[in-house]
Amino acid sequence: MQNIIKIFIVLSFIIGSYMIIDTNKQKVILKTPKIKQKYILFEIEKLSKYIKINTLVIKFNNHKTTLCIYGKTKDIINFIYLFEKMAQITSIDFKYDTKLLATIQFVSNSFKQINYQNIKLINAPNPFIAPKQTKKANAKAIIGDYVLLDNHWYKKGDKYKGYIIKQIYQTYIILQKNNEIQKVKIFT
Repeated sequence: MQNIIKIFIVLSFIIGSYMIIDTNKQKVILKTPKIKQKYILFEIEKLSKYIKINTLVIKFNNHKTTLCIYGKTKDIINFIYLFEKMAQITSIDFKYDTKLLATIQFVSNSFKQINYQNIKLINAPNPFIAPKQTKKANAKAIIGDYVLLDNHWYKKGDKYKGYIIKQIYQTYIILQKNNEIQKVKIFT
């Protein structure tokens, strides 16, 4: 079935017809077919499979192309991250439910092939879910090499709520947990 669809797509480019294909909730809308569109279509298909997202609609219209993709937020962000290296994106629109739907519009003539397998994907947090707020430490006093946190005295190198006290200064302290560094002033 997939091969038959691909043959229809290729034939539509040769014949120059308008075509809509709907298979497994995938739609490909082709207007004014050109060899460049065929190239763009197959490159987007390869990238979508690589990132593991669904390409819902590809619409060629003059010099701009519209692409709708659907999938997990992290995967959509990685698709856009790689896709912006392939084409000049003019707009992106997002709709979020349990998964993310992104509509990307780009300049068709700017499209180029890249070797995206060698590019490290990003591990971005979901921008549609508020990050967990960590309660900031409450430093009441600093005397010499000691700091008063939550009615207990600590010194440099001690652990406080999963953080290590890295430095104690006259008016603030530095806490570190993995790669996160917090500057805590007294009486904040």
